[in-house]
Amino acid sequence: MGTRLCFFRLDTTNVAAEIVPRGILHDPHEMNADSPPEERWDCDVLDANGEERLRAVVEEIKEARKNIANA
Repeated sequence: MGTRLCFFRLDTTNVAAEIVPRGILHDPHEMNADSPPEERWDCDVLDANGEERLRAVVEEIKEARKNIANA
C-alpha cells in the first residue's frame, strides 16, 4: 500500500444507486491489462489536504456507524 488513495462513494441521487467511480470489469478468460486510471488516486495522505480528506472520510464512517447502532 502506498500513500495515494482513491475514494469510492455510493451515489444515491438516482433511483438505481451506483458506486462512483465505476469499477474495472474483470475478464474471466485473461488477466486484465487495464489498471485504474492514475487520476483516480487523487489523495496523497502525506500532504495536508490529503490527510484532512482521509480524516473527514473516517469521521463520516464513524458517524454512519453511530447512526446504524442507534437505529
